Amino acid sequence: MITDTTTMIGFSTRTLKNLLFIFDARQHGADVHIITHLIVSLVGLIVFPYEFLSQNHSQRIQTPYEELTQRGWPIWEIGLGEITTLDGLIGHLRNSCTHNRIEFSSNSRQLSEVDIIFSDRPNNNEPDNWRAKINAQDFTTFVVNFSKLLGAQVPSAR
Repeated sequence: MITDTTTMIGFSTRTLKNLLFIFDARQHGADVHIITHLIVSLVGLIVFPYEFLSQNHSQRIQTPYEELTQRGWPIWEIGLGEITTLDGLIGHLRNSCTHNRIEFSSNSRQLSEVDIIFSDRPNNNEPDNWRAKINAQDFTTFVVNFSKLLGAQVPSAR
């Protein structure tokens, strides 16, 4: 099946398929860094969808964060600020991605061994007003869940 990458859902689906392919390649011994590819994939999995949803206000996702965690979505460790809705969380992640506000607890290639710290601030001249941490394994679950919620097809890696 050919994925139409000219649509937001199609591009997200292809991005997710590529990410899962890299995960599979790593499990089979390929010299790839899955954490690096996870972060690079955020353009198609977080940034583009957020911008699309921002331009189409009727499609904003105002799901309360607590409702997501009750449905089994991963729990974020909030160090500064708060998360009230999925839309707010995705907005902070979008800003973290586009303004180089991402840190890692380790250089490991194992998802379970790396925490990812995202931070956000109103502008470059002000201090951070939001910071959250999540394990890379949980973050992978988060981006897959978000992609599914948007309607992306979640393919197998092969």
